[in-house]
Amino acid sequence: MQKFMFFIVLLCSLSGNAQINYPGTMPELLKGKTVKVISTKTAENLGYPDFYTNITSEQTERYMPAKSASLYTEATALRGQTFKVTAIDKITRFGEVKTRLTLEGANSLKLYYIYNEKFDYGYPFEVIGGLAVPDGFYCRDKTVHKGQFGTTEEVATGDGSSVSKDIDSDGTTYAVYLILFGARRVNPVSEATLVLEKGETLTVKTNDIAAEFVKDKSYRYHVLFSPKGELVDKLKAKKITSVIVDDLEMPIATGQKIQGVVNCLFQ
Repeated sequence: MQKFMFFIVLLCSLSGNAQINYPGTMPELLKGKTVKVISTKTAENLGYPDFYTNITSEQTERYMPAKSASLYTEATALRGQTFKVTAIDKITRFGEVKTRLTLEGANSLKLYYIYNEKFDYGYPFEVIGGLAVPDGFYCRDKTVHKGQFGTTEEVATGDGSSVSKDIDSDGTTYAVYLILFGARRVNPVSEATLVLEKGETLTVKTNDIAAEFVKDKSYRYHVLFSPKGELVDKLKAKKITSVIVDDLEMPIATGQKIQGVVNCLFQ
C-alpha cells in the first residue's frame, strides 16, 4: 500500500456547508444516530469489509461472507440498509485499537462494524441528518510556526497528511505541496489529477515534480503546484478520494478531514 503526505495551502475564504458523515476521532458523535450503508469502490469490487455478527479480540463471525471474497460481506446484503448506532466502544485486534459500532437494523438484525477512526477511506455510512460537529472540530490540533519571514498555521490530518496556510509580511502566500510514495517510478509529468467524491476529477498543473529513490524499489515523489479558483471551489465542496500521478493512482485515507480543515483554516 502506498503512503504519501499531502500539504495544501490555499487562497480564499472558505465556509463548510457539506454534510458531515465521518466523526473522526470523536466516534461518540454517532451514538443514537441512524446511518445508511452507501456504495463504495471496495464494496462494488469485493464486498463490504469489517461487518460482523459477532466480534471479540479472539474471534469473529463475518456477516454474510461474499462467495468470491470471504473476508467481505456481500454488497447486496448491506447496500441501502439503515441501522441505528446503539453503542460505541474500543476493541483490540492484532495489536491495533479500533472503534466498534453496535448497529441495530430491521427484523432484529444486530451487527458490529469496526474501523480505524483516523482514516475515512472506504467509510460506508451516510448519517441521516448529518453530524453536528462542535466548533473548531477540525482545527483542534492546529499548530502555529513563527519564522523569520512569516507565520505558518498547520493541522495534521492523519496518514502523514496536513493542511497549512502561510502568512508572510506581504499578506498570504499559497502553494500546494504533495508527496507521494509509490512502488515504482512514474514518468516525469507536469500535472496531477485529484479524484473527488462521486468520481469527479480535477487536473492541476504542477510547478515542479521530482522522484527520489527511497528503499526496496519504492520512490518518493515531490509535487508542487499553485491553486486556482476552480481548485479552491472544488475542495470547498467535495473531499478528495485519491490522487493520480501519471497512471499511478493512490487513495487518500483522510479526505473528509482535509476538506474540513481547509474550511476551518480559511473561514
